[in-house]
Amino acid sequence: MPEVEFDCWIIPVKEESFKNNILILAVPDGYFFERFENKYKPQIKTVIKEKHDVRNCLQRKRVT
Repeated sequence: MPEVEFDCWIIPVKEESFKNNILILAVPDGYFFERFENKYKPQIKTVIKEKHDVRNCLQRKRVT
């Protein structure tokens, strides 16, 4: 992934919580959420499953 893309789409995402095998990420807004979910959610799920053997769910919460 190019550094510019990483800085734009990954850095703003914050972990809200990770409990009961559910990862909740906070993102800046609805547009960001839609793009992030469509483009990066599959990759994140794959990494989490490989590293933690977790069936995760990503939920949206706006960063304030």
